[in-house]
Amino acid sequence: MIYWDTSALIFFLAAGRFAEITGVTRAHALTEFYSTTTGKGFKVEAKTVRLKPQLAADLIHLLATRLSFVNLDAAETAAAIAQGAEKNILGGRTHDLLHATAARKAGATEIWTCNDSDFAGLSEIPLKNPARPET
Repeated sequence: MIYWDTSALIFFLAAGRFAEITGVTRAHALTEFYSTTTGKGFKVEAKTVRLKPQLAADLIHLLATRLSFVNLDAAETAAAIAQGAEKNILGGRTHDLLHATAARKAGATEIWTCNDSDFAGLSEIPLKNPARPET
């Protein structure tokens, strides 16, 4: 089963492959997806694209019907962060740590992300970068 990092969801949108998305992620990925696609945007053929809020919300609705969601409760989050602190995980990598923890909880066999280095050392689950199909 594929666990989707937000970067891979956005990659599939930009590549015109949105309909292929199935698997699992955290509900937090929906917030990240909306924030990125309506804020800083994403690249399509070297051009930055920003979605209108209603279109992004409609895509969130589609994701909510196509994906399963695994979430971490407060104790699971605290335990993951404590383990991250032992590994000196800082700043934004905390979100990746929680993605990796959720992927383990969901029983994912792959984590799809376009940000491989963000997940380095966070999980034993193989990473697949859809931007580089050979990975």
